[in-house]
Amino acid sequence: DSQLAPRQGDQQRTLANLTRLFLSKPDMWLLDEPTANLDQATQIKVLSALQRTLTPEMTLVLVTHRMQLLSLVQRVLVVHNGTIVLDGPVAEVMAKLKQPRAGKPLEAVHAA
Repeated sequence: DSQLAPRQGDQQRTLANLTRLFLSKPDMWLLDEPTANLDQATQIKVLSALQRTLTPEMTLVLVTHRMQLLSLVQRVLVVHNGTIVLDGPVAEVMAKLKQPRAGKPLEAVHAA
């Protein structure tokens, strides 16, 4: 169980990097798994801070496996084996992902 918990050093490094980003106030944000090394309570705080900070004038490019971070974006691209297989509004893409695929590979989903 302790192997699954974030290591304190990793969490501190992630928070330091995010803090630098918040302080620089960029117009474009590139976040690659920004909450990957954070415990649940800290993830919630980071998500809240991002929601308060990001404005419609800013661009956010977000790479994540955590569905709760999708509240930060309006558009989702799903990449599978290096290919964009889905692209569209969050609700539309999520609905397509939830549809039964009847054994079809993910690549076949976008053709439907």
